[in-house]
Amino acid sequence: MKRFNSVTKKLQCDDIDLADVCLLIDSVITDYSSTLDQLKPTIS
Repeated sequence: MKRFNSVTKKLQCDDIDLADVCLLIDSVITDYSSTLDQLKPTIS
């Protein structure tokens, strides 16, 4: 859970770029595969 909290804090930083966001999301999916359904891209 510490890792997940660390990622959420990093995502809130003002100086984060899209490449870093993609890497962080990929790491969350790898470490917490149960989050995959919540992180899927959706089109409405």
